[in-house]
Amino acid sequence: MHATPRTARTLAARPLLGVVVLLLCGAVSAEPALDGRELMVRVDERPRGDDQLLVATWTLIHESGRERVRRTRSYWIDLRDAGGPLRSKRLIVFDTPKQLEDTAFLVWSDGRFDTDDQRWVYLPALRKTRRVGGRDRGKSFAGTDFSYEDLSDLHVDDERHDLEGRSADGAFWKIVSSPVDEASPYTKRVRWVHPDHYTTHKVEFYDRREVLLKTLELGWQEVDGIWTWQRLEMRNHRNGHATIVEVDAARHDLGFGETVFSQHELRSGPPQHRIAAGLVVDHEDTRGRLAHRAASAGRSSTGAGAAIRCWGGPERSSCWLNTVSPNPR
Repeated sequence: MHATPRTARTLAARPLLGVVVLLLCGAVSAEPALDGRELMVRVDERPRGDDQLLVATWTLIHESGRERVRRTRSYWIDLRDAGGPLRSKRLIVFDTPKQLEDTAFLVWSDGRFDTDDQRWVYLPALRKTRRVGGRDRGKSFAGTDFSYEDLSDLHVDDERHDLEGRSADGAFWKIVSSPVDEASPYTKRVRWVHPDHYTTHKVEFYDRREVLLKTLELGWQEVDGIWTWQRLEMRNHRNGHATIVEVDAARHDLGFGETVFSQHELRSGPPQHRIAAGLVVDHEDTRGRLAHRAASAGRSSTGAGAAIRCWGGPERSSCWLNTVSPNPR
Protein backbone atom coordinates (compact mmCIF):
# COMPACT_ATOMS: atom_id res chain seq x y z
CA MET A 1 0.00 0.00 0.00
CA HIS A 2 1.36 3.37 -0.93
CA ALA A 3 1.40 6.07 1.71
CA THR A 4 -0.61 9.15 0.96
CA PRO A 5 1.05 12.57 1.45
CA ARG A 6 -0.92 13.02 4.72
CA THR A 7 0.20 9.60 6.03
CA ALA A 8 3.81 10.33 5.08
CA ARG A 9 3.75 13.59 7.03
CA THR A 10 2.32 11.76 10.07
CA LEU A 11 4.99 9.06 9.95
CA ALA A 12 7.72 11.65 9.55
CA ALA A 13 6.44 13.51 12.62
CA ARG A 14 6.58 10.47 14.90
CA PRO A 15 10.37 10.51 15.50
CA LEU A 16 10.12 14.20 16.41
CA LEU A 17 7.22 13.44 18.79
CA GLY A 18 9.34 10.74 20.42
CA VAL A 19 12.18 13.19 20.99
CA VAL A 20 9.79 15.70 22.58
CA VAL A 21 8.40 13.00 24.92
CA LEU A 22 11.92 11.96 25.94
CA LEU A 23 12.89 15.56 26.63
CA LEU A 24 9.79 16.09 28.75
CA CYS A 25 10.44 12.88 30.69
CA GLY A 26 14.00 13.98 31.23
CA ALA A 27 12.77 17.33 32.56
CA VAL A 28 10.41 15.61 34.97
CA SER A 29 13.05 13.17 36.22
CA ALA A 30 15.38 16.12 36.87
CA GLU A 31 13.17 17.08 39.85
CA PRO A 32 14.85 16.01 43.09
CA ALA A 33 13.55 12.68 44.41
CA LEU A 34 12.67 14.07 47.84
CA ASP A 35 9.91 13.18 50.23
CA GLY A 36 8.14 15.55 52.63
CA ARG A 37 10.37 14.76 55.60
CA GLU A 38 13.60 15.31 53.68
CA LEU A 39 12.36 18.68 52.44
CA MET A 40 11.49 19.69 56.01
CA VAL A 41 14.96 18.58 57.13
CA ARG A 42 16.38 20.98 54.55
CA VAL A 43 14.11 23.73 55.87
CA ASP A 44 15.36 22.99 59.39
CA GLU A 45 19.04 22.92 58.36
CA ARG A 46 19.15 26.09 56.27
CA PRO A 47 21.68 28.66 57.60
CA ARG A 48 20.29 30.88 60.39
CA GLY A 49 23.42 32.10 62.14
CA ASP A 50 24.50 31.25 65.68
CA ASP A 51 22.14 33.82 67.16
CA GLN A 52 19.70 36.50 66.09
CA LEU A 53 18.28 39.78 67.37
CA LEU A 54 15.14 41.25 65.81
CA VAL A 55 13.35 44.51 66.55
CA ALA A 56 9.76 44.30 65.33
CA THR A 57 6.44 46.14 65.23
CA TRP A 58 3.29 44.11 65.83
CA THR A 59 -0.02 45.45 64.52
CA LEU A 60 -3.14 43.74 65.87
CA ILE A 61 -6.14 44.36 63.60
CA HIS A 62 -9.66 43.79 64.90
CA GLU A 63 -12.36 42.67 62.47
CA SER A 64 -13.80 46.19 62.76
CA GLY A 65 -10.50 47.64 61.50
CA ARG A 66 -9.36 48.99 64.88
CA GLU A 67 -5.60 48.63 65.32
CA ARG A 68 -3.31 48.18 68.33
CA VAL A 69 0.48 48.39 68.07
CA ARG A 70 3.20 46.64 70.06
CA ARG A 71 6.97 46.81 69.71
CA THR A 72 9.28 43.98 70.72
CA ARG A 73 12.85 42.75 70.81
CA SER A 74 13.35 39.07 70.02
CA TYR A 75 16.52 37.15 70.92
CA TRP A 76 17.22 33.66 69.55
CA ILE A 77 20.18 31.29 69.87
CA ASP A 78 20.87 28.06 67.98
CA LEU A 79 21.84 25.16 70.26
CA ARG A 80 21.65 22.24 67.82
CA ASP A 81 25.43 21.77 67.87
CA ALA A 82 25.88 22.50 71.58
CA GLY A 83 25.70 18.84 72.60
CA GLY A 84 22.71 19.25 74.92
CA PRO A 85 19.04 18.30 74.64
CA LEU A 86 17.84 21.72 73.40
CA ARG A 87 17.45 22.90 69.81
CA SER A 88 17.19 26.62 70.54
CA LYS A 89 16.15 29.27 73.02
CA ARG A 90 14.03 32.34 72.27
CA LEU A 91 13.24 35.43 74.34
CA ILE A 92 10.65 38.03 73.27
CA VAL A 93 10.51 41.30 75.23
CA PHE A 94 7.81 43.97 74.88
CA ASP A 95 8.97 47.61 74.82
CA THR A 96 5.55 49.18 74.13
CA PRO A 97 2.75 49.84 74.93
CA LYS A 98 3.30 50.99 78.50
CA GLN A 99 1.01 48.37 80.04
CA LEU A 100 3.07 45.59 78.42
CA GLU A 101 6.52 47.12 78.86
CA ASP A 102 9.10 44.53 80.00
CA THR A 103 6.64 41.65 79.68
CA ALA A 104 8.72 38.77 78.34
CA PHE A 105 8.22 35.29 76.92
CA LEU A 106 10.96 32.65 77.12
CA VAL A 107 10.87 29.30 75.32
CA TRP A 108 13.40 26.48 75.39
CA SER A 109 12.73 24.30 72.32
CA ASP A 110 13.66 20.68 72.97
CA GLY A 111 15.73 18.73 70.47
CA ARG A 112 13.93 15.47 71.26
CA PHE A 113 10.83 15.03 69.14
CA ASP A 114 8.85 13.32 71.91
CA THR A 115 9.54 15.98 74.57
CA ASP A 116 7.48 19.14 75.06
CA ASP A 117 9.14 22.55 75.02
CA GLN A 118 9.52 24.59 78.20
CA ARG A 119 7.86 28.03 78.22
CA TRP A 120 7.65 30.89 80.73
CA VAL A 121 6.03 34.33 80.79
CA TYR A 122 7.45 37.15 82.93
CA LEU A 123 4.79 39.57 84.26
CA PRO A 124 6.53 42.76 85.49
CA ALA A 125 3.43 44.18 87.19
CA LEU A 126 3.41 41.14 89.50
CA ARG A 127 7.18 40.58 89.37
CA LYS A 128 6.40 36.94 88.75
CA THR A 129 7.32 34.30 86.22
CA ARG A 130 4.54 31.93 85.15
CA ARG A 131 5.10 28.57 83.53
CA VAL A 132 3.12 28.02 80.30
CA GLY A 133 1.99 24.38 80.43
CA GLY A 134 1.43 22.06 77.53
CA ARG A 135 -2.33 22.53 77.78
CA ASP A 136 -1.87 26.27 77.20
CA ARG A 137 0.37 26.08 74.16
CA GLY A 138 -2.55 26.65 71.79
CA LYS A 139 -3.65 29.84 73.58
CA SER A 140 -3.09 33.33 72.20
CA PHE A 141 0.28 34.96 72.84
CA ALA A 142 -0.26 38.44 74.33
CA GLY A 143 -3.59 38.90 72.53
CA THR A 144 -2.08 38.25 69.08
CA ASP A 145 -3.13 35.64 66.52
CA PHE A 146 0.02 33.63 67.27
CA SER A 147 -0.21 30.84 69.83
CA TYR A 148 2.60 29.91 72.19
CA GLU A 149 3.28 26.84 70.06
CA ASP A 150 3.59 29.01 66.93
CA LEU A 151 6.61 30.70 68.56
CA SER A 152 8.46 27.44 69.28
CA ASP A 153 10.99 25.71 67.03
CA LEU A 154 9.39 22.37 66.18
CA HIS A 155 11.51 19.27 65.74
CA VAL A 156 11.13 17.80 62.24
CA ASP A 157 9.84 14.55 63.70
CA ASP A 158 7.20 16.31 65.81
CA GLU A 159 5.11 15.93 62.63
CA ARG A 160 4.61 13.47 59.78
CA HIS A 161 5.27 15.19 56.45
CA ASP A 162 3.68 14.34 53.10
CA LEU A 163 4.79 16.03 49.89
CA GLU A 164 1.81 16.93 47.72
CA GLY A 165 3.85 18.26 44.81
CA ARG A 166 4.09 21.86 43.67
CA SER A 167 1.81 24.81 44.37
CA ALA A 168 -0.64 25.83 41.63
CA ASP A 169 1.85 28.32 40.17
CA GLY A 170 4.75 25.86 40.46
CA ALA A 171 6.78 28.25 42.62
CA PHE A 172 6.77 26.26 45.88
CA TRP A 173 6.72 22.76 47.28
CA LYS A 174 3.45 21.98 49.08
CA ILE A 175 3.89 19.89 52.23
CA VAL A 176 1.13 18.62 54.53
CA SER A 177 2.35 18.03 58.11
CA SER A 178 0.34 16.19 60.77
CA PRO A 179 1.40 16.32 64.44
CA VAL A 180 2.54 13.15 66.18
CA ASP A 181 1.25 14.50 69.51
CA GLU A 182 -2.52 14.09 69.60
CA ALA A 183 -2.71 16.93 72.15
CA SER A 184 -1.47 19.44 69.56
CA PRO A 185 -3.86 22.37 68.98
CA TYR A 186 -3.73 21.59 65.24
CA THR A 187 -4.62 18.53 63.19
CA LYS A 188 -2.33 19.59 60.36
CA ARG A 189 -0.24 22.39 58.90
CA VAL A 190 0.04 22.91 55.15
CA ARG A 191 3.29 24.63 54.17
CA TRP A 192 4.52 26.22 50.94
CA VAL A 193 8.35 25.96 50.81
CA HIS A 194 10.71 27.70 48.38
CA PRO A 195 12.61 25.04 46.36
CA ASP A 196 15.94 26.90 46.30
CA HIS A 197 16.60 28.44 49.73
CA TYR A 198 14.05 26.35 51.70
CA THR A 199 12.20 29.22 53.34
CA THR A 200 8.52 28.80 54.24
CA HIS A 201 6.27 31.36 52.54
CA LYS A 202 2.82 30.26 53.64
CA VAL A 203 1.32 28.05 56.34
CA GLU A 204 -2.30 26.99 56.82
CA PHE A 205 -3.31 25.83 60.31
CA TYR A 206 -6.24 23.42 60.74
CA ASP A 207 -8.00 23.09 64.09
CA ARG A 208 -9.07 19.91 65.92
CA ARG A 209 -12.18 19.68 63.71
CA GLU A 210 -9.92 19.83 60.63
CA VAL A 211 -11.33 23.25 59.71
CA LEU A 212 -8.98 25.96 58.43
CA LEU A 213 -8.30 28.16 61.46
CA LYS A 214 -5.44 30.48 60.49
CA THR A 215 -3.23 31.37 57.55
CA LEU A 216 0.30 32.72 57.93
CA GLU A 217 2.08 34.47 55.05
CA LEU A 218 5.81 35.26 55.30
CA GLY A 219 8.05 37.70 53.45
CA TRP A 220 11.85 37.24 53.43
CA GLN A 221 15.04 39.20 52.86
CA GLU A 222 18.76 38.49 53.14
CA VAL A 223 20.44 40.03 56.21
CA ASP A 224 24.13 39.36 56.92
CA GLY A 225 23.96 36.76 54.12
CA ILE A 226 21.17 34.86 55.92
CA TRP A 227 17.56 34.55 54.78
CA THR A 228 15.58 36.30 57.52
CA TRP A 229 11.84 36.82 57.69
CA GLN A 230 10.89 40.45 57.16
CA ARG A 231 7.09 40.35 57.47
CA LEU A 232 4.56 37.96 58.98
CA GLU A 233 0.81 38.20 58.48
CA MET A 234 -1.34 35.81 60.50
CA ARG A 235 -5.08 35.85 59.75
CA ASN A 236 -7.64 34.12 61.94
CA HIS A 237 -10.51 32.88 59.77
CA ARG A 238 -12.72 32.16 62.77
CA ASN A 239 -12.93 35.68 64.21
CA GLY A 240 -11.69 37.91 61.36
CA HIS A 241 -8.74 39.14 63.46
CA ALA A 242 -5.22 39.57 62.04
CA THR A 243 -1.70 40.21 63.33
CA ILE A 244 1.04 41.74 61.17
CA VAL A 245 4.64 41.60 62.38
CA GLU A 246 7.19 43.76 60.55
CA VAL A 247 10.91 43.63 61.26
CA ASP A 248 12.42 47.09 61.76
CA ALA A 249 15.97 45.77 62.10
CA ALA A 250 17.77 42.42 62.26
CA ARG A 251 21.24 41.24 63.24
CA HIS A 252 22.93 37.86 63.43
CA ASP A 253 25.94 36.38 65.23
CA LEU A 254 26.16 38.99 67.98
CA GLY A 255 27.58 36.46 70.43
CA PHE A 256 25.36 37.20 73.42
CA GLY A 257 25.49 33.61 74.76
CA GLU A 258 22.99 31.50 76.71
CA THR A 259 22.99 33.65 79.85
CA VAL A 260 20.38 35.94 78.34
CA PHE A 261 17.91 33.04 78.17
CA SER A 262 18.02 31.81 81.78
CA GLN A 263 15.02 31.75 84.10
CA HIS A 264 16.99 33.86 86.58
CA GLU A 265 17.55 36.55 83.94
CA LEU A 266 13.87 36.41 83.03
CA ARG A 267 12.88 37.09 86.65
CA SER A 268 15.46 39.90 86.78
CA GLY A 269 13.87 41.62 83.81
CA PRO A 270 14.92 41.84 80.15
CA PRO A 271 18.60 42.32 79.20
CA GLN A 272 18.31 45.97 78.15
CA HIS A 273 21.60 46.95 79.80
CA ARG A 274 23.65 44.43 77.82
CA ILE A 275 22.02 44.27 74.38
CA ALA A 276 20.89 47.55 72.86
CA ALA A 277 17.81 47.58 70.66
CA GLY A 278 17.88 48.69 67.03
CA LEU A 279 16.72 52.09 65.88
CA VAL A 280 15.18 53.28 62.63
CA VAL A 281 15.69 57.04 62.49
CA ASP A 282 16.38 59.86 60.05
CA HIS A 283 19.80 59.53 58.47
CA GLU A 284 21.14 62.93 59.52
CA ASP A 285 20.74 62.40 63.26
CA THR A 286 21.37 58.66 63.44
CA ARG A 287 24.97 58.64 64.60
CA GLY A 288 24.51 61.56 66.96
CA ARG A 289 21.68 59.86 68.80
CA LEU A 290 23.50 56.55 68.99
CA ALA A 291 26.70 58.21 70.15
CA HIS A 292 24.71 59.89 72.94
CA ARG A 293 23.20 56.54 73.84
CA ALA A 294 26.63 54.90 73.90
CA ALA A 295 27.94 57.64 76.17
CA SER A 296 24.95 57.19 78.48
CA ALA A 297 25.84 53.53 78.71
CA GLY A 298 29.38 54.44 79.71
CA ARG A 299 30.93 53.43 76.40
CA SER A 300 32.55 55.32 73.58
CA SER A 301 30.90 54.95 70.18
CA THR A 302 34.34 54.36 68.72
CA GLY A 303 35.73 52.22 71.53
CA ALA A 304 36.29 48.48 71.56
CA GLY A 305 33.15 47.84 73.60
CA ALA A 306 30.66 49.42 71.21
CA ALA A 307 30.09 49.66 67.49
CA ILE A 308 27.69 51.71 65.37
CA ARG A 309 26.62 50.28 62.04
CA CYS A 310 24.21 51.95 59.60
CA TRP A 311 22.80 50.87 56.27
CA GLY A 312 20.05 52.07 53.96
CA GLY A 313 19.39 55.10 51.78
CA PRO A 314 19.95 58.80 52.51
CA GLU A 315 16.34 59.38 53.62
CA ARG A 316 15.93 56.41 55.89
CA SER A 317 18.44 54.07 57.46
CA SER A 318 18.69 51.38 60.11
CA CYS A 319 21.43 51.75 62.69
CA TRP A 320 22.63 49.59 65.53
CA LEU A 321 24.53 50.37 68.67
CA ASN A 322 26.10 47.03 69.53
CA THR A 323 27.15 46.96 73.18
CA VAL A 324 27.19 43.21 73.45
CA SER A 325 29.94 41.65 75.50
CA PRO A 326 31.12 38.25 74.18
CA ASN A 327 30.73 36.85 77.71
CA PRO A 328 27.94 38.78 79.44
CA ARG A 329 28.10 38.63 83.24
